[in-house]
Amino acid sequence: MLSKTEAIVLHHLRYNDNSIIVQLYTREFGRISIMLKGLSGKKNRHKRSMLNVLSLIDAEIEYKNNRSMQSLRNFMLAPMYSEIPFITEKSTIALFLAEVLNKAIREEESNYNLFDFIKTHLLALDQLSVGMANFHLYFLVKLTRFLGFVPQLNYSDTNAYFNLQSGKFGADFKINLYMLSLEESNLLRNLLNADLSTLSALKISRALRQSFLEKWIIFYRLHLDGFGEINALKVLNDIFD
Repeated sequence: MLSKTEAIVLHHLRYNDNSIIVQLYTREFGRISIMLKGLSGKKNRHKRSMLNVLSLIDAEIEYKNNRSMQSLRNFMLAPMYSEIPFITEKSTIALFLAEVLNKAIREEESNYNLFDFIKTHLLALDQLSVGMANFHLYFLVKLTRFLGFVPQLNYSDTNAYFNLQSGKFGADFKINLYMLSLEESNLLRNLLNADLSTLSALKISRALRQSFLEKWIIFYRLHLDGFGEINALKVLNDIFD
C-alpha cells in the first residue's frame, strides 16, 4: 500500500553506475533509506537534481515495517527553493546543515515537531535577506531541543560560563575544550533567547562565530554517540571569513 508523506533529503550515495541510495527524513515514518535505479543519462539529470541534499519533496512510498530499504514510487519538489541552490552562502549553509542532520537524526519513527522545525527553518533560510551569517548558529542551538540535550538556561551574573559536558551554566571557568568563554557563553544565551526575526540584531565577529561553532560541534559530539567530525565546517568558515 502506498503512503504519501513529506520528506527532506538528508544524504545520497552512488550505489553503482545506475543507482543511488538516498537517506530521507520523512514526516510520517522518520528516517528511511531508499534505492533509486535508472537515474543515469542526461534525461534523468533533472530528476537527480530534485534529490539534492535538503530538498523538500512530496513522496509516495511503499512502506513496510522492519525493511531496511523502502520503495519510493513517485516524488516531486514541494515547494521549490528560490535562493538556496543559487546563492553560494545559502547553499553552503544547506550543505553544512545537511551533514549535521544526517549524523544527528537516527530515529526511524515519526516526530512531527522535529520535521516541522526543520522544514520551517529551511524555508526561512531560503527567503532570509539579513542575519544569514548567524543562521546556522541559531539553527544548531535550537535543534538541540528536539534531540534531547537542550542547554539549561540558568545563566546569571554568578553562573556565566557554559559547560559543554553538563549542559548548563556555572560559576567556575577552566580553560579547556569543554567550557565556553564568557563571550561565547553570552552568545549562547542570546541565541537561546533569539528568534528568526531578531537574528540580524546579533552582532557577532568572525572570530567569535568560528570559535563558538567549533565548540558547539563538540557539544553535539559529547551528547550524540558516533556524531564525529563535520567535513563541511571548514568550507562554511571560509565562506563567512
